[in-house]
Amino acid sequence: MYLQIVDNSFIIDFDDIIADKNINIHKLVLSTFNTWQKSRDLSQKESDTAIGKIAEFAVATAFRIFNIPLYHSYDSFRTDGFKLHAPFDGLLCKNLNKELIDIINSSVANIGPKISSSIRKEIRKFDAFTVEVKSTRLAKKYKERANFKNYDNQSEVENLIKELSSLDFITYPYFSREGDYSFSSYCDLAKAKLCLNYSGESLKAEVLKHERNNSDDIYIRVFIDEELHKAIIMGWIDKKSFYENATLMKLIKRNKSENALYFACPLKLGRAIPEINSLTFYYLKEAEEKI
Repeated sequence: MYLQIVDNSFIIDFDDIIADKNINIHKLVLSTFNTWQKSRDLSQKESDTAIGKIAEFAVATAFRIFNIPLYHSYDSFRTDGFKLHAPFDGLLCKNLNKELIDIINSSVANIGPKISSSIRKEIRKFDAFTVEVKSTRLAKKYKERANFKNYDNQSEVENLIKELSSLDFITYPYFSREGDYSFSSYCDLAKAKLCLNYSGESLKAEVLKHERNNSDDIYIRVFIDEELHKAIIMGWIDKKSFYENATLMKLIKRNKSENALYFACPLKLGRAIPEINSLTFYYLKEAEEKI
């Protein structure tokens, strides 16, 4: 098995990733939304979906390797036949029981894949926390900046991880995944949507609270090196820490995502996968109670 640990990151070879053979990529593609990528055809969506699944499998494999039996992929207990978009990528919980599974699947079936803040509260009552795995193809420019050529050279690997560590954890905003918004103008959008009477700093605080309450509990960022068949897991961050350090930004890729909108928080604030353990649950629950 090929494994490398550098700072908070964890690198694993594709051949060592334990995949769920029951996943039907084609069905997933048919239920995948085109957001800012309006012109994506079926083959591109399938390629992107496969990359996302490799990242999710890599994360699940990492939990197994570090003997942390807490992670359960949403795909492992979904009942929609892969017809609907997933509300999250996985759950961290000690006891994935039928009652919890039924709450989640019932919400998706009856309301849709965008689960409400009230359902999220119900999930947390089971000491369960939702996980979002954000996958990104490792762009050639990052290798070039790090003067990186292969994973056998430890110094080059450290330089690559240092380069990637200058990037961010990212997640979509609640009200729009695209648009030419500053945080102030996005707050105005949220104000109109929620019929709020706040203004100034009070409005910003209320909008961030709404984003946090409707967000997943844990964010994990994974870069996929298709050329050299590696998955680079860059660590995780809880949503409280994320939004305390978040900025609203556009991630521009020419001819692909000129208007993609994200909340972003520096990867350097993340923690390593092995740090997710029983103590983490007490921290997450305490942080949630203070929100």
